[in-house]
Amino acid sequence: MSFDYSDQWEIISTSDAKKVVRGLYANNSITLSLNRNTNVAEVSSHEFAEMLKDVFKVQGSEVIDERDFEKYGMEIYEVYGENHEVTPTSILIVSFKKMDLLYYMWFVGDPTAFDEAGEDIEIMVDSFYIYG
Repeated sequence: MSFDYSDQWEIISTSDAKKVVRGLYANNSITLSLNRNTNVAEVSSHEFAEMLKDVFKVQGSEVIDERDFEKYGMEIYEVYGENHEVTPTSILIVSFKKMDLLYYMWFVGDPTAFDEAGEDIEIMVDSFYIYG
């Protein structure tokens, strides 16, 4: 897999088979986790998003928006939410499914920083590609 990102992000690869990349936006106001699941041919991107929405509910987060589409042979599903229980927090999860691989980017952080980083997040999501 590959994706582009701006200088505003510190991106670190990990040796973890499931959590392949961690990232931080300027001043650590947003964190990114890029995760990989293998052998998930029977799970659609939509089904995975439904599981994520259940996690949102358990954590007291509210789903604000969602959309799904296809690009470069990948099923893509975006779920955007907010949590205002302790500290205002924005959450964006974007899953990418191709054959038996499923990757998902999990962004979480300050809502104001999300506004500032919108273009950077869009670059990462739009450029993400699963090879194979």
